Amino acid sequence: MDSQLSPIANSSVSSAVIDQLARTKGWTRFMSVLLWIGAAFLIFGGIAMIAFGGILGMESGENSKMLAGMGMGLLMGIRLHRAFADLCLSRSQVG
Repeated sequence: MDSQLSPIANSSVSSAVIDQLARTKGWTRFMSVLLWIGAAFLIFGGIAMIAFGGILGMESGENSKMLAGMGMGLLMGIRLHRAFADLCLSRSQVG
């Protein structure tokens, strides 16, 4: 991190703060699992909408819009996951 961007970049983090953050590991993993379950439900819901939309006779243009929306959501989820993983790695290297 550039020291000009943050005035506290050169200061050290106390062990009490590190300990408190370490205690949140269980909750963050729990929330991560819940979010992945929610993402799976969204994907299955999108697939079901495409399948039932085809059965009910939706126009093909609407299906392609739905697929594009699902793809954008999936790409955003992957990008967010990578950003969070990078953040966790950078935090673990601090302590």
